Amino acid sequence: MGIILNVVPMYFVQYVLKLPFFMDTIGSIAVAFALGGIPAIICAVLTEFVLFFIEQYISWIVMLYGLTVWASIGIVVIIKKSIVRSESISSVIIYLFITSILMAIAVSVTGGIVNTFDDLYQTARGITGDFNSATSFFRTDLMNRGFGLLGTNIFARIPSNLIERPVTTFAAYGLSYLYQRKCGD
Repeated sequence: MGIILNVVPMYFVQYVLKLPFFMDTIGSIAVAFALGGIPAIICAVLTEFVLFFIEQYISWIVMLYGLTVWASIGIVVIIKKSIVRSESISSVIIYLFITSILMAIAVSVTGGIVNTFDDLYQTARGITGDFNSATSFFRTDLMNRGFGLLGTNIFARIPSNLIERPVTTFAAYGLSYLYQRKCGD
């Protein structure tokens, strides 16, 4: 179910709505909230393999983008204990918002680093083009402003992640809450 929750929203947002968001981690983050870090990492890795075959990725290096999900899962696992101990809805909302901001930063940095390696790898192989809809929106402007490749790849991700991560965090938490209510702990 986590893999489906990763893939379906991604396709809907990127290909139907054509919005510059990934939306490919709701399932993994929901699994992290409901079941913990190891099941969430398994869900994330299996999702990357599914997407590898569906998307016909150009290179194996794209599989490294899974590190962004691992960073998010780590943040959820750390903050989850505080969320569980929260006694009020407002505390849960604050913790979820903090989680989403930390995830946005972590995903922007790890994704930007992997994106830079991917760009360098593609350039070395003679492959041109920007295949990343969620970051291509801001890349040209940042490059024109004098940002280097790494800075561009990190900062181009921040705007979309500051929108996407709260949506992902709150949706994933809601789904995990419903799962735990329905299936028990």
